[in-house]
Amino acid sequence: MVLVSTPNKRLFQNNSSLFCFLFLIYFCSVYPLFSNSSPYSYDELLNQATTKMNAFDYGRALDRLDLASGKIEKPDYRYYTILGEIYFRMGKKLEALEAFSKSLEMEPGQIELIDKLINFYEKDRRPKEALAFIQKYLKFLPNDKNKLFRGAVLANRVGNYTLGNLYLVKLETDSKYSRERSAIIEQLYEKINNKEWDVALKSATEYILYFPREEVIHESKILCERALNLEAMESSMVDATAIFHENPNLAIRYGIFLQEKERMLESLAAFRRAFELSLDYSDPGNREEIFFLIRQVYTFLKRDHDANAMSQLSILSKKINSLDENDMEKAVQSFPKNREILVLGIYFYKSKNQMDKLKIWKSKLAERDLENEETELVKVIGPFSHQ
Repeated sequence: MVLVSTPNKRLFQNNSSLFCFLFLIYFCSVYPLFSNSSPYSYDELLNQATTKMNAFDYGRALDRLDLASGKIEKPDYRYYTILGEIYFRMGKKLEALEAFSKSLEMEPGQIELIDKLINFYEKDRRPKEALAFIQKYLKFLPNDKNKLFRGAVLANRVGNYTLGNLYLVKLETDSKYSRERSAIIEQLYEKINNKEWDVALKSATEYILYFPREEVIHESKILCERALNLEAMESSMVDATAIFHENPNLAIRYGIFLQEKERMLESLAAFRRAFELSLDYSDPGNREEIFFLIRQVYTFLKRDHDANAMSQLSILSKKINSLDENDMEKAVQSFPKNREILVLGIYFYKSKNQMDKLKIWKSKLAERDLENEETELVKVIGPFSHQ
């Protein structure tokens, strides 16, 4: 006789109930992933997406946004702001900027978002884009002193001196501390002499917004940041160089700072800018220092031909007012690819109003820069590269 065991009816019923319960939990957890329906409203899903994003759960945050998009015919600006922020935190900058752009098209007055984009583009060394967003920002808050100052710096960095001056004048029209100007400068000297760096820095940071073209305040700010070993010092040096854009000495100082950091190509760009400024705005007295510094960089970079060109450039510069065409042609024959000699030639023919020659020498410079793009220009996106 074969014994056949019969299943325990109660056990089967219990297992069946447990299975149904577990399946229900699983179905509820995965259902939102495979369906656009959700018991939550559009606003609730946006809030959930923000919560998940702040908890660094970006995958689930995107899931919540996907569900939200199915709740209405067309997502509003908030959807794209959150989407952009998620992408931004994930490091997907292009996707983030695209989403932010859509959001601002729908709602242009998002001050915090505009401010975020200003900071991003400044840190990304894209002054033109940062300036464009500062202009948008100032449409809503036209008297924001920090943004007016940043706008002046950025405008000058890209060569838009008219706009830069407009922002500076607007800052200077605030007469709040005008009667105390001398006392403010005297107090800064006193605090610095007493090595009260933090107090002096706080004062300089405040008053620079009222006296943006007071060189002493800029110098005090830089000195305090140097004493406190703050990374912000480089930014302050760039700001001063931009505000006083006609002064080659500030470009020289910035180049020396970069040279000390062994950022040689960047320092070369700064010294070249100082040289061009000395041709346009300054007495030629400091050019010998510029040539010496450029020669140092070329020697460090093992570019002996360019280093030797500095000696020829020094001779030409000393008699710049009596140069003739033969002098320039001989120089370019000896050093056909040296950038500084080509720049001097452009200045020479421009001053003589010889348009045909000017066009030829500009073409030579463009050809030279194109040849050196890989080793020189592409590797250096300096603060004044967009001028």
